[in-house]
Amino acid sequence: MRAVALAVFFIALGGVLLCLEYENLHKAQASESWIKTEGTILRVDYERTSQGRPISNSPIVTYRYTIDGHSYVSSVRSFGDDMDAKDIFRKYKIDEYVVVFYDPTNASNATLVPGVGMWTIVGLQFAWLIFVFGVAYLLVVCIRIGLKRRFPNKAAQNDSQGGRVSEQPGDLNSKQL
Repeated sequence: MRAVALAVFFIALGGVLLCLEYENLHKAQASESWIKTEGTILRVDYERTSQGRPISNSPIVTYRYTIDGHSYVSSVRSFGDDMDAKDIFRKYKIDEYVVVFYDPTNASNATLVPGVGMWTIVGLQFAWLIFVFGVAYLLVVCIRIGLKRRFPNKAAQNDSQGGRVSEQPGDLNSKQL
């Protein structure tokens, strides 16, 4: 039963990751038609723990933009591009103006780099891999359970031999000459 639970865990994990990655993909695709405006870089730094240590290797770019008199702040730089940290620090400087792409139906959704990035696709593939692994593993486990129920004596004999196949005459698994 632990094998079934493990398979279900991978299926559930893959399913959740697929939902998140498809949402990210949808936003990335939609961002290609978002409206441009001007924004200002507020901060470029690594996200840090309370002790001051960086949490990740990818810098956070925080910027402000104004739409219809309302000011918005965002840290969404892209939807999965593979820009190197050094390049991010070189490209974005505090108080510089940048082009911001924002969602016309929800101005709080914005990005500096519109479109689908490489890591969006990689994340989606990884989620599918986990999901398919879970389904395949569940299928193998169910087949084994079914075989044990259909051939209980053979399963017990195989288990008692440590999974080895019997070589006795008349066995289904014996070598026939």
